[in-house]
Amino acid sequence: MLQALSFIEENSYHVATTLHADWEQVEQSALERTFEAQTTEDTYPVIADVLRKATGDHSFLLTPDEIAAAKSGEREAPSSIMVGRGIATLTIPAFNETAGGLVTEYVNSAIEEIAAQDAEVACGWIVDLRGNGGGNMFPMLLSVAPFMPDGHVMSFSDGTGEETQVSLADMSVSLDGETQLSSARAPPELSNQPLAVLQSGDTASSAEATLISLLSRDNVRSFGGPSAGYATGNVSTRLPDGAMLAVTQSQMLSPDGTPHSGPIAPNEPTDDPKQAAVDWLTTQCSE
Repeated sequence: MLQALSFIEENSYHVATTLHADWEQVEQSALERTFEAQTTEDTYPVIADVLRKATGDHSFLLTPDEIAAAKSGEREAPSSIMVGRGIATLTIPAFNETAGGLVTEYVNSAIEEIAAQDAEVACGWIVDLRGNGGGNMFPMLLSVAPFMPDGHVMSFSDGTGEETQVSLADMSVSLDGETQLSSARAPPELSNQPLAVLQSGDTASSAEATLISLLSRDNVRSFGGPSAGYATGNVSTRLPDGAMLAVTQSQMLSPDGTPHSGPIAPNEPTDDPKQAAVDWLTTQCSE
């Protein structure tokens, strides 16, 4: 229990900004409630309670069984389809893996899909983030890098106010200048093409980071419903039995410093975002 409490105290955005005066009481109560715990599993209910009270809705605890179930699930790769004359859609699905080979496969799928449709696109692209509940941010950002000019695309601000900038350049994504992921592929240059982004209430976490980044470019509009409102950055640790504790450490910011403390509203709210996006992009046709 001490490991979990220490990790929460050291990393929680909410403890640092709003709960620091009450943290000692929360910690003492948790220790008292788990005094007779014999296993890490015995502490799960109290850890979950502390997370609800002290760390925000984006923090979570995954048991070893839940982690195993998630790893056994089917992975979805980025895919594309032509949806109208001169308009293509690239769907960016959730992606929770960190293994190098799987990450490379995900990014390569996106780049290959973009290249396959590029010759037919005269009006613009749609990036579909609906249903993307998040996961590993870096493959998602690199997958949409062909649509982005090089530069600062978003930031994270922690509980002390310190900011970490996220940038894209030459098919690499970096944090404060340190490369996190790169691709040797040379995709089409699409940063000047009109771009529509589809979003919904289940566009969450890293998908919201991708949304914020895409909205930082010129000639872009978003369609659909407000996002999930998990525009925050998590850090994680493993507990002694293999359970994963993830704690919200930072808040996402647009490149201009605008914070996103709740759901991100679309430029055009609509119940039919795909059709609205096609209608808008049709007005952008170059031929």
